[in-house]
Amino acid sequence: MTKLYKEKDWLCTEYVTKDKSAETIAKECGVSSQTILNWLLKFDIARRDTGQRSVGKKKKLHPTTCLNCSVQFFVDMPCKADPTNKRKFVRACSKECTSALKAKTLKRSHERGLMKREVGNRRSLDRDILIQLICYEHKYLGEVAKELGAKSTTLAREIKRLGVPTNEFYRICPQCDEHFTCTMRCQVDSTSNKFKKFCSHACFLKSRSKTDTWIERVTANFLNDTQVEFIPQYSIGRMTADFYIPSINLVIETNGDFWHANPSIYADIESLHPIQRRAIEKDARKMRQLRDKGYDVFILWENDLKTKQDEVLSGLLSYVRGKEAA
Repeated sequence: MTKLYKEKDWLCTEYVTKDKSAETIAKECGVSSQTILNWLLKFDIARRDTGQRSVGKKKKLHPTTCLNCSVQFFVDMPCKADPTNKRKFVRACSKECTSALKAKTLKRSHERGLMKREVGNRRSLDRDILIQLICYEHKYLGEVAKELGAKSTTLAREIKRLGVPTNEFYRICPQCDEHFTCTMRCQVDSTSNKFKKFCSHACFLKSRSKTDTWIERVTANFLNDTQVEFIPQYSIGRMTADFYIPSINLVIETNGDFWHANPSIYADIESLHPIQRRAIEKDARKMRQLRDKGYDVFILWENDLKTKQDEVLSGLLSYVRGKEAA
């Protein structure tokens, strides 16, 4: 019995007229696709290009609904019917509905006060709104464009035209309650290791009064009990003194043993930690600058307050009274 694919008329009908592929015909006849291709060549039947779409194959359409007129229409790709796909989703069934949706979005923006009226064929954004969103609320340009209902190109053009700074971010200092400027977005991001909490080093030091060390608390309580007037965390140029007694121009420094490398404990400089070596250099420079400015300096060490607190504080009081008497 002759195989069907060996008959020219049948093979031509299946391949050309019915527009079946060689793989489909081979599967129906129970042979390999190469066998069908060989017989097509033998019968001199022109083969279709590999990338040519089969004429009889229909595209699968996907239903979606127009957001303007609520009429159902069909699109050729599933992503175009997916509202979560912001880039490919087709929102309207025609150009007229697309224009109507844009007009509604623009009207809502005007009602919310986020956008000025159109200037000719261009949309004009409000400078104060842009500064509020970018500089004070620290939003990305994509988020700003979405909130204003504007294209990214429109937003970029208006930022340039209005001179809106995109590298200035404002925060409120928790110490002085004043706005200060940061030049990098990471400085206003509380999750970043470059987060800038205070506006200045002075505000940072003032905030430390809430978390004083026990050495500072003991010294402050003693000065209060002995009715000695003092100013804690007193700024002198770029330096900060732990305590300052203005009546006798005296600076009191309370130093921790490790962080300031108490010489009575850490005598071997070679074995010191790099942090301690830097602290020694910094303290020596600070003492020299204070004395050059005419300040007297009295240092209280952590170990002395631990082992002979009464004696050390009595010595401090005697020094203060002696300076007052002089």
